[in-house]
Amino acid sequence: PGAMLALRRWLDDGGMAGMLADRTLPNQSERARVATIDFLGRPAHFSDGPFRLAAMLRRPLFFMAGVYLGGNRYELRFAQLADFGAEPVAGDALEPDRRIRAALDAYVSQLASLCAERPYNWFNFYDFWSDASGSADDDA
Repeated sequence: PGAMLALRRWLDDGGMAGMLADRTLPNQSERARVATIDFLGRPAHFSDGPFRLAAMLRRPLFFMAGVYLGGNRYELRFAQLADFGAEPVAGDALEPDRRIRAALDAYVSQLASLCAERPYNWFNFYDFWSDASGSADDDA
């Protein structure tokens, strides 16, 4: 709770925060869920934790990536995925989960699109195609 309150203060003061949203952790807590979403032609696991945090803090959420252009040149790309600042629909208990899932789907779509556009530009050693327990698929 202390870290979340500090983050809220930081954001309220005009700060920005970034998270690696493409990771899942073993033994996820009840505060985050792992969704299995098609990614580059295979089911992959994505945590909705960063998206839930943005929703709890009622903040806009952006995709950000740095595309390597060669030498010392990068192109930064930003795309708004969701704005959780809007009031939730009264009486719709599932509405926050739907908005979180829509933002997660938009994130995976952005990531896949960028990987397809620049397939040799993705410097990531995280195994998306492991099972939820963290062990790799046999045919990976």
